[in-house]
Amino acid sequence: MTQTAINCKCDTYIRNETSNDYRFQSFDGEKSMRVRQLKSSSIYKISMLQFDIPTFPNKEITKATLRVFCMGSGNNEIRADMYNIRESVSSMTAQKFNNTYSSSFVASSADTFKTDTNVSSYNQWITFDITNIIKNNTGISNLTMCLICIKTTTNANMDSLFGTMEGGYTSQIIVEHVPARPSIPTIVYPNGDIVEKEGTIKFQWVYHSVYDTGQAKFDLEWRMQSSTTWESITQTTSNEFYEMGMDAFSIGIVEWRVRTYNVNDSASDWAYGSFETIGRPDMPILVGMKNDAITEITWKCKEIENALFELEIYQDGQLIHASGKQPGMTKNSYIPNQMFENGTYIVKLRIGSVYDKWSDVSSKVFTIDAPVPSRPDIGVSAMGLGIRVWTDTETEVFVFRSEAGGAFMPMARLEPGLRIFDDYTVKSNVKYTYYVRAHDGSYSDSKKIDVRTRYTGYILADVEHRDNCVNLFLSTTDFFNETTVKASNTSELVNYIGREYPVKESGIYKNKLISMEYYLPEEQYKTLEAMYNRNGIYILRNHDECVCCDITSFSSANAYFDKGRNVSLQFSVLNYSLEVRFDDQSGTAGIQT
Repeated sequence: MTQTAINCKCDTYIRNETSNDYRFQSFDGEKSMRVRQLKSSSIYKISMLQFDIPTFPNKEITKATLRVFCMGSGNNEIRADMYNIRESVSSMTAQKFNNTYSSSFVASSADTFKTDTNVSSYNQWITFDITNIIKNNTGISNLTMCLICIKTTTNANMDSLFGTMEGGYTSQIIVEHVPARPSIPTIVYPNGDIVEKEGTIKFQWVYHSVYDTGQAKFDLEWRMQSSTTWESITQTTSNEFYEMGMDAFSIGIVEWRVRTYNVNDSASDWAYGSFETIGRPDMPILVGMKNDAITEITWKCKEIENALFELEIYQDGQLIHASGKQPGMTKNSYIPNQMFENGTYIVKLRIGSVYDKWSDVSSKVFTIDAPVPSRPDIGVSAMGLGIRVWTDTETEVFVFRSEAGGAFMPMARLEPGLRIFDDYTVKSNVKYTYYVRAHDGSYSDSKKIDVRTRYTGYILADVEHRDNCVNLFLSTTDFFNETTVKASNTSELVNYIGREYPVKESGIYKNKLISMEYYLPEEQYKTLEAMYNRNGIYILRNHDECVCCDITSFSSANAYFDKGRNVSLQFSVLNYSLEVRFDDQSGTAGIQT
């Protein structure tokens, strides 16, 4: 801390007593100044002091005191007030003060001075705290401080006397100060922004300081969020910005901070910001393709850039598999939902960021040359409510099925040792064709066998317990059972200005409700009730359709002397696949024994 003493350049006092016309007199040059306020009248005496206050560049003022010598103290309370008087007070009179400056009060000292009794010979230096005044009024000539009585008592019968320059007691303002330190700067840009990874970026901030003359230097540091090491830049400049090329950053979140310095080389605290860079990820590196019919492709890339990927597989110049856009992030591998025979393949891969920016395509040739298992045998038979498929092969087996001459779909995946698959997802009196595929590295297929089964009415089961089903065919009356189907599409009729009729805006979603009433014997009813309580996904099939659905309404009433129930059901058709996937390593589908 440093102190600066500012000496008084002019002091005087004024008095407005009417006797002897003191209102028009100047008392400059006296060996004392007087302060008084008569309690019973408006008569006063005010001491005035003037100072030239210098500037305090790059300094923080911590305290300022007005120091005056008190020769005698009347029973008065005295305060130091600043008045906006810029002319010299050497010729100031009470008349001039009243007419020109009585309303020019600016600010008061934070404290006052008083004695409880009249002290004719006080003879001590006293101080007033004027920190608030000096902090806001540096660099001012003729700053005028007035010693004014703000409170008096009945027995206050003497003036308070203060020493003057002529009497050998020069008043002073003592200013305490320290080197100024900048405040924390304000981050302007980038902060929370998304920035393309191209060209340059301009870091911007605003310098803040109450006391100094401005920024002289800055430190700027940055790092990728995944790093613990800061990259540093320091420049001696008043510029509140810094430009650098975006090629310095990887794709992801960048943290940055800046601190500023003044000419004293005092530093502010750090101000922090962050932004996210987006752009084309670096090209991934294809690593391998598993030597198996159910293959897995692996690659290497920067994890932060692997938000999405697209993979294609070609054979003999033909595209045979396309992944479409797939989520990446935590995995650098892909299992196609497809089986591949032995041969040579070209794999093409590109990765994308969350902002749909894509890398260049990576391409590599791979060969699958796995051992081929023996051709499996197959047996198929109808069994009333379903169809049974069996084989004697010891390897993993996939069961494929075609409906009415359509495409073959994998309906079950049997682990080694499992020989039988019971298919409870078939329609009545519809031709199905089956074959099994033995998988052990490569694969081989059995012959194909056609089969059909017949049943009456509807079969209802839940997906997880397909063999434990309910046969809905008995009527609640003597008449034919009625099934009601209610279908709806999502759409909205929108009115537009200038068009007389609304316009139909069609959606992509559909709803289908199936309602029916049947009689169930008590044992079948209990099966249905247990099925409903499991609250799963259900399979409803007959000769016309096989759909996955939810039971949205279920009610019943006892019938035939409590031997059974009349049941009312409503189903909502769901989007649910009964096929198995080659990329699903969790298990099999279907009922296995």
